[in-house]
Amino acid sequence: MSPWLRVQQLKNKHLTAQGNRLRCDACKETISKKNNTVLKYIASGKHVQAKKVIELSKKKDQTLLEFLSKNDKATNPKGETLPHVMRVYRFDLVESFLAAGIPLTKVEPLRSYLEKYGYRLTSQSHQKQLIPHCSPERKRNSAEGPF
Repeated sequence: MSPWLRVQQLKNKHLTAQGNRLRCDACKETISKKNNTVLKYIASGKHVQAKKVIELSKKKDQTLLEFLSKNDKATNPKGETLPHVMRVYRFDLVESFLAAGIPLTKVEPLRSYLEKYGYRLTSQSHQKQLIPHCSPERKRNSAEGPF
């Protein structure tokens, strides 16, 4: 059976067809397209865990988007024009820097790299506006450093 037909047969299992190969997007691995092998693989602990991680990430992003939308309605009645994925990326970037104890001033030297493999970033002053919305342990890290 072709990889494309295997993907159609096993929807929502995070599989994609790449040429004549079958790829698991959850685990980032190429797998055999034989039916028995594929069935064993999607039942494996590694694959099940990778699917859980993806689902948790989607839930977190959805919760974050809901929060940002509510915040926008309060502070910006006209609405936000940026794509949702870009807004989530920017928020995650600020949270990650705070979690690592890295001042947001260090974003500027990394800007070209972060934009090359992600989305366009905003200015440092706008990034600082996201700090109050970060989780409490992230804010503690920001209090310890010169942000």
